[in-house]
Amino acid sequence: MLDNKKNSLLITFAIIIFLFFLISPPILSNSQSTINNLPLMTIVATFEGGEISLGELEREWNKFPDKYKTKLEALNHLINVELIVKKAQEWGLDEDEEVQNRIKTDTEQIQQEADEKSRSSTEQILIRSLIKQEIDDRLIKITEEEIAQYYKENKEEFYVLDMFSLQEIVVETEEEAKAILKEIKAGADFDFLAQKKSMGLTAKKGGYLGYISTDSAKLFGYDDFEEIAPALKIGEVSKIIKTEKGYCLLKLLEIKPAYQETLEKTKGFIERKLNRERRENAYDEWLNNLKEQAQIKVVFNIAEITEESLSSKPQETVLVSFRVGEITLGEFNKAWGDPDNKNKYKTKEKLLENMVKERILVQRARQIGLEEDENMSSQIKAAIEQIRKGREEKIKISTQQALTDAATKVEIYDKVKLSEEEIAEYYKENKKDFIKNEEYRLRHILVESQEEAEAVLEKIRDGADFAELAKEKSLCPSKEQGGDLGFIARGIMVKPFEDAAFVLKPGEISEVVKTEFGYHIIKLEEISPERQKTLEESRIEIEYILLPEKQQDAFTNWLLSLKDEANVQIKEDLLR
Repeated sequence: MLDNKKNSLLITFAIIIFLFFLISPPILSNSQSTINNLPLMTIVATFEGGEISLGELEREWNKFPDKYKTKLEALNHLINVELIVKKAQEWGLDEDEEVQNRIKTDTEQIQQEADEKSRSSTEQILIRSLIKQEIDDRLIKITEEEIAQYYKENKEEFYVLDMFSLQEIVVETEEEAKAILKEIKAGADFDFLAQKKSMGLTAKKGGYLGYISTDSAKLFGYDDFEEIAPALKIGEVSKIIKTEKGYCLLKLLEIKPAYQETLEKTKGFIERKLNRERRENAYDEWLNNLKEQAQIKVVFNIAEITEESLSSKPQETVLVSFRVGEITLGEFNKAWGDPDNKNKYKTKEKLLENMVKERILVQRARQIGLEEDENMSSQIKAAIEQIRKGREEKIKISTQQALTDAATKVEIYDKVKLSEEEIAEYYKENKKDFIKNEEYRLRHILVESQEEAEAVLEKIRDGADFAELAKEKSLCPSKEQGGDLGFIARGIMVKPFEDAAFVLKPGEISEVVKTEFGYHIIKLEEISPERQKTLEESRIEIEYILLPEKQQDAFTNWLLSLKDEANVQIKEDLLR
């Protein structure tokens, strides 16, 4: 438990490193600022040795739209970063070996990600261009005759059914529906009753459903509308209709008679549909031909490779080979490790299938010289330049973060500590919060079946040593300690286990207990009663409570002192 609290404390401490992203000085305004018609080079803040332009502010604001409430807050963040980084450099932390190693590692990772993104972007550009050139540009246009022929052969697709304009009232019980129907027959307004008494989603609109057909009525919960519709007359209210959503009343407002849509009105739809089908057929035939030419050979069936094998097998293991090239396990693992790919493809088989397809298409694009095409080359260069800019921005942010963390460690973590007096005073004033609950020292033996458990229990009752039997028979890792689980408080174990264990007296052994893990025999060794924790036992918890707050206060004050030293000037009038 203490280890967990120490870990939690360290995590809490680490959060303070990022406080400069959130803390703003007292000059923050609550009003939302907007900046119009100012050049991006306009200076919006100055400080000793530096300045912030409107362009920098706009980039920060647009990059994190949900992070800041105001542009003034975003501007203060930029200033905070600049001042802390400057202080870190003054202290020589940019020359610190640990900081340099971190920056180097982060930069290498960012570079690898950028290289991978550049490769992927290049391949996607090539694939799109290839499909356009070899499929889209070669498709034969759908003729007027083909459109007319499709219309003639599929006229039923363009037959529009009767459309009924309806209002509804939905209630929970038949009695309620009967009462409302009685009110309507007495002259009450349907619209008013729908708004007042209907529990349907349409209630706020007076129960208005819009126009529905006998087909679409099922979407609104009226599965038997085909039988209901003929009995409805304009202006009249239906009998009570029982549906899954409740007891309903329908009022018919208008009927739009069924009609056959003309060829002229359906022409665009038919053309798009035929084009899509023609393109899909052409694409499938073309892709199958490319696959055949590629001489694909599946070396390992990915469906038979377990998650454990994905990491344990040599990463150079070939999964799929082609006439030219191959896909290795390492390449697949990298793709499978991307959460976007897992969400998109769901299974390893589908992801690998897509990797094979893209590899073939890229090979084809390069084979016909698309990469050398002037238009393609310019598109690829533009994409890579965009990625390069993003990489440089990430490296800058990563470097700032490393320096900020280092400076915060020097100024806050290494200096701000809790005194013994502070810890003792908090303990004294809050002793009631540091109570050690009643705990039970338990042993258990876990086996697979009721029969095994009964046999073990019989041996124990005949005098066999519980701990020795646990070492011999138990399936739980605690067998190495003779089944000893240590001291356990209530609420830790599963309910059937606790129900049996916590009614025992020291030295007693339970009957066989069934849980989701198997069959248990439990022995209670001793009970540690509830007691007041000592100051030493409570120290970690007290540090967990007090130290982050003290460090945060120190961090805030440090930031304010840095701003005073740097003579920060913010042109608030430009932000309004």
